[in-house]
Amino acid sequence: MGTWDIGPFDNDTAVDWTYGLRDSDGFGYVEDTLDQALAIDSAAVMDADVGVCAVAAAAALARALDDTEPSSAYMEAVDEWAQRMTGRPPRALLEKARAALIRVGTAPSALLELWGEGGGDGWVATLDEIAAHLA
Repeated sequence: MGTWDIGPFDNDTAVDWTYGLRDSDGFGYVEDTLDQALAIDSAAVMDADVGVCAVAAAAALARALDDTEPSSAYMEAVDEWAQRMTGRPPRALLEKARAALIRVGTAPSALLELWGEGGGDGWVATLDEIAAHLA
């Protein structure tokens, strides 16, 4: 996984995930991604790629709620998708996104282990910031 910063779209896997978002209508793609993360047993290690995609899905929902945050070239597909979304995401979906962020940031999580090796505090703060936007 090529990672260049702590943001939700600052890695190759998340950017690849956005290509599917670009082609999606509605919230189904986001919900499917969150469901995959939440389907992993809490005692099982969550794969890093599953975690990255769950974080990206939660961040995309946050973007749909509030597009005043700075964007980047890596978020082009997210911005386009968020502009197409009309109405607020369903409350249940926002709750899934917050639950997925908690699961990604809680052991056993391969992504948590990777960030624990360096830069973990900033990465956890990013998860907290996304969760705050979803509240």
